[in-house]
Amino acid sequence: MKILKNKFFLLSTLVIILLYSCQNNTENKSSNTNQTTAMKDNITASDTIKTFLMNSTVQDFYKNKQNSSVEFRNVFLKLYETETYLICGEFLEKKQPEKWVDFATLKTEGYELWIGGNATTYCNDAKTISSSTEDLATLLNTQLKSLQGVSGK
Repeated sequence: MKILKNKFFLLSTLVIILLYSCQNNTENKSSNTNQTTAMKDNITASDTIKTFLMNSTVQDFYKNKQNSSVEFRNVFLKLYETETYLICGEFLEKKQPEKWVDFATLKTEGYELWIGGNATTYCNDAKTISSSTEDLATLLNTQLKSLQGVSGK
């Protein structure tokens, strides 16, 4: 009788381990599926935010630098900490001496455009998001020239 109890205990323990193992495997698969979906949603969200930030940057430069010829370079979509998306880059006002200045356009409730030191700090501390191979500087230059009614070089 004691041997039968030991076998029953051993068998029930194995069944419990097996069931627990299957449950963990199912949770891991579900978790991986959720992560993949979240990554796809994040890429879509970052593309939408990138478009918003690009448009906001161009509109702001157009509005505030109408009498200047502005050129952009080294423009990237970045993520500051875990929540704040921003476009970082440099711009040159051609009427000024050759001095490239950092800028950052942050996604807030609307947006904020930072120029100079604060932009440099945000951009240095942010992680670059490589969601596409587009040259964002070229896109900004083209959009700004289009608003200004200037044909591209």
